[in-house]
Amino acid sequence: NLGYSLQKRYEAFIAATGNVITIEEYALRFGNKGSANPNYKRLFSNQLYFPLYYPSKVTAQGGDGMKRVLKIEELFERAKIDWKQYAEIDEPEYFDVREKSFKILSYNEEMKAPEFRKVNTLVIKPAASTMYIVESAAGFFECSPTHAVYTKQGYKTVEELPEEFETLDADGNWLITSKRSIEKKVPLLDLEVEGNENYFVGGMLSHNTTGGYAIKYYSSWRGRITRI
Repeated sequence: NLGYSLQKRYEAFIAATGNVITIEEYALRFGNKGSANPNYKRLFSNQLYFPLYYPSKVTAQGGDGMKRVLKIEELFERAKIDWKQYAEIDEPEYFDVREKSFKILSYNEEMKAPEFRKVNTLVIKPAASTMYIVESAAGFFECSPTHAVYTKQGYKTVEELPEEFETLDADGNWLITSKRSIEKKVPLLDLEVEGNENYFVGGMLSHNTTGGYAIKYYSSWRGRITRI
């Protein structure tokens, strides 16, 4: 029994958003957030109140060399980019953050080993009307249909994959992975990793520039580039 108060908040969340998740998932994602606010409909209908129901996390390397797990939006916040103000953009926004020296866990396909590589660019893309939740034993993340993950058949977009497939984790293990769609519209946060052009999100290997746009070929997309 997860508690009467939690049960009521869970029921209000389902009624307001239409999302289909279990009460255990709700408790894991939100805990006691919002318990002091009785206005559940406003709280949960405002998608920017909880920017990511399933926060997409990467592994970063601090200046002391220690690993730290961060939500992707935290990279934007550390670069002082207010990504929420880009909710209605029609073209992607690129932010050159090479001078920030952000490093996240990536995968060297030649060496077949994980390594930390520098983040060159942070990207905000126009919102998609449908998102996917991708989950495995390593974790979970939220993404657009065109987000590319590494499978035994190479990189594949989430929308073209079956409901169950396998992804690669940082230890070189193939994990049974599932996907399911949710109706949600928020700006898409992405990044470009130096050299390897991939990164681990939710513990699973993904291609950088989720959505398939080639950030390194700036001329292929209209979009403003801002140096941070």
